[in-house]
Amino acid sequence: MTDTPAGGAVPPDPNAPQDPYGQQPGAYPPPGQPGGYPAPGQPGGYPPPAQQPGAYPPGQQPGAYPPAQPSQDAYGTPGAYPPPAPGAYPPPAGGYPDPNAQSPQVGDAFSYGWRKFTQNWGVLVGGLVVLGIGLTVIGAILAAPFGIYANFSGDDASLNAGFSFISLIYSAVIVVLGVFVGAAVIRVCLAVTRGEEISFGSFFQLPYAGKVLLTALLVGLGTGIGTILCFVPGLIFAFFAQFALYYVIDKGTEPVEALKASFALVNRNLGAVVLLYLGVLLASFVGSLLCYVGLLVTLPVAMIATAYMYRRLNGELVAV
Repeated sequence: MTDTPAGGAVPPDPNAPQDPYGQQPGAYPPPGQPGGYPAPGQPGGYPPPAQQPGAYPPGQQPGAYPPAQPSQDAYGTPGAYPPPAPGAYPPPAGGYPDPNAQSPQVGDAFSYGWRKFTQNWGVLVGGLVVLGIGLTVIGAILAAPFGIYANFSGDDASLNAGFSFISLIYSAVIVVLGVFVGAAVIRVCLAVTRGEEISFGSFFQLPYAGKVLLTALLVGLGTGIGTILCFVPGLIFAFFAQFALYYVIDKGTEPVEALKASFALVNRNLGAVVLLYLGVLLASFVGSLLCYVGLLVTLPVAMIATAYMYRRLNGELVAV
């Protein structure tokens, strides 16, 4: 047995093979070196240490700005371009008309009205016939008692006064029914410009009936007062208020606000609306030449053209 030096330490054997990596004899190679364990993060190695909260990411110097993050689109794809802003691209050719046009052409409006009429002529003509017959029948039913009462009125002043009062009520009822019929046609024409499928039932669906009646009353009152004063102011008032019912039926606008909106819209587009107004009058005149039968064509065409202009002048899209 060989004695060890004092202190119990074993001196290194000078003949033993030396560690090529600079470690003690018999030590393992450092990780990542030939013969050693895989480096952290490599297959089979230890995972890299987790980043401590508040620490800088690897490769970033303290005090530097954080690296820029790649942009993402709405679907989370890194590096994608941001989506275009609304209205950045023009509408496709042959699609919807340009909603930003300030002065749409009246000729385009009537062309649009004619095209939509030919696409829906059965429903439009049939609906107008049904409404016209219904209004006539109701008027005849209501008028029958008045005719009997008139035959027995004689020369009695009180009876004649009563008959005049009842006749006034009868006229008011007919006017109210006429307002609802006209509003129903406007609603159908607005539905056509929205691209909705219309049917006979569409003529009997009228939202905001109370607002429609009050708006018509205000328009009639303003027109009547203007007509009594000098006739021309009545025509001017009716001209500027022609879109009031469109605002009520389309958006549910309050009657007074609908009148203001109509006045503002006409004032901003006076030239186009004057041409539209003349075109509607001309269409009505042409339709009335054939014993009013032509109105079954010219009336819906003119009203669809008016609905088209209403939307375009408000910067809205219309269905193709």
